[in-house]
Amino acid sequence: ERMAYRDLREWITQVNELGELKTVEGADWDLEIGAIIEMARKESQIAPCLLFDSIKGFAKGLRLVAGQLNSIKRVALTCGMPTDMATMDLVAAMRKKIKEMKPIPPREVKEGPFMENVWEEKDVDVLRFPTPRYNIGDGGRYIGTGHLTITRDPEEGWLNIGTYRVMIHDSKSVGLYISPGRHARIQMEKYFAQNRPMPVALSLGHDPLLFMASAFEVPYGLSEYDFAGGLKGAPIDVVKLARTGLQVPATAEVVIEGECLPGDQKTEGPFGEWTGYYASHVREEPVIRIRRMYFRNDPIMAGAPPSRPP
Repeated sequence: ERMAYRDLREWITQVNELGELKTVEGADWDLEIGAIIEMARKESQIAPCLLFDSIKGFAKGLRLVAGQLNSIKRVALTCGMPTDMATMDLVAAMRKKIKEMKPIPPREVKEGPFMENVWEEKDVDVLRFPTPRYNIGDGGRYIGTGHLTITRDPEEGWLNIGTYRVMIHDSKSVGLYISPGRHARIQMEKYFAQNRPMPVALSLGHDPLLFMASAFEVPYGLSEYDFAGGLKGAPIDVVKLARTGLQVPATAEVVIEGECLPGDQKTEGPFGEWTGYYASHVREEPVIRIRRMYFRNDPIMAGAPPSRPP
């Protein structure tokens, strides 16, 4: 029986042991990575998990992982299920698990490996990380596709985690697009109605189970950390960030800490979305002003650009 993985790096090692990892050296962040991800999905019987290294213009060791959950075995591994289950058996087992599970709140720990390097605001430069421009019509480079956007409700106090796309504007600011009606959008509207900045944390590489949890429609008021803990059967370890008080995954690879200010907007989009279109027009959207950035040595960022439907 395989030992449960403890972080993204152990997860990648185990995916490699399953024979489902492909490392790609020297790809160009500009369109080429996007094309390779698309081809890997379309042209293989089992779409591999892709690990990009020595990305053009960037040092070896600054990596990007993509296609994490594009196979049944990797979904099973991520959820702590046997990796040799037949597809429909896994679907049935997952349904049962989700129905019977009890949410488990996260456990706060003092520190995480992401604290190996800390950039204060004056030193922050998101352009030093290999962020792809995935599709030819995209409005920019999307650093946030397989990430977590972490926010807190200003009145009710609960944490929300969602994957709301994030586009780079410049070295110290990124754009955040949250669809209307989403939990973080409701939280943001509360902050702005009170004319207060909304603290935001982004995790850009972490346990794929958290990415999976962020995509589930969990009930309003329930934190995705509690939901992921329930799926895992153990609490998710989190670290409370000093500036914002937001909890980020202790095993995160790269963390951005910042805030959205009322009325502070910049042009964002479009982005090639899962419908097969460049979704949501180019328009003014909130900006995250980055106040601090943390990252592990040789960090692995996660990318999950939506695929065009068949």
